[in-house]
Amino acid sequence: ISTPSAGLVFRAMLCSNPAHVVEPEQGIAVADGRGDTLSMLPFSGGQAPRPLGCVRPPSYWLYRLDSVDEVYAQLDARFPQLQARSRVDSSSVQAWIANPGSTFPRPRWAGRAALVPPTGDAAAAILGDALHAFPPDLGQGVNAALLDVATLLDALAAETEL
Repeated sequence: ISTPSAGLVFRAMLCSNPAHVVEPEQGIAVADGRGDTLSMLPFSGGQAPRPLGCVRPPSYWLYRLDSVDEVYAQLDARFPQLQARSRVDSSSVQAWIANPGSTFPRPRWAGRAALVPPTGDAAAAILGDALHAFPPDLGQGVNAALLDVATLLDALAAETEL
């Protein structure tokens, strides 16, 4: 089983809020004009620095940079509105470089849960979070449940066509 987020990597660095943000409980997306974005997640810590992060494949260009100067140069070039040198502390950039991030796991299917009696009769279908074992990242449970429902509908349709 695979989901769109399986294998993606989440990384974040701390960034001070822009001066115009008076409600840090709102999320902010910083775009580069080429379709690339970084996100500041909603935060209840007032004006304290908050995570500026992204979820991308392991080969993402920003994940491959290996010096503080490179990170600042690329952030300044691609996201000038971020004002990275003044809003992201160099220790946070260093931590970004040193930390590999968190990889979203592939869902696991609980094979023993899919037992069908020898007669072929089944009284219940187990779907979604009840059947798959993975953390609730990026709505994987909802995605898996929807795929499970589609698979169940296909199986039911195939049975009624026989």
